[in-house]
Amino acid sequence: MSLKDFATKNDDEKQMNESDVRSAIGHYSKMNNDQLMSELVKQITKKRDKGEMQNVRETIEKIKPFLNAEQKARLETIVASINI
Repeated sequence: MSLKDFATKNDDEKQMNESDVRSAIGHYSKMNNDQLMSELVKQITKKRDKGEMQNVRETIEKIKPFLNAEQKARLETIVASINI
């Protein structure tokens, strides 16, 4: 399951199982930093356009502890550029 597929599910369907997680890891682990950031921008923009920014903000706060300083700085730049 891709992030795009997950993002289009309703709340009842959003329970990810282990195979979903493994699939997402396999998909995104093949991307370089630029591709990952591009995908992040696309997904955040879609959520913003749908008015679903609270979930995006919560997710960003959850992933920050797993990022290194460079990744955090880049994430903050992206967040600022798309007005989250």
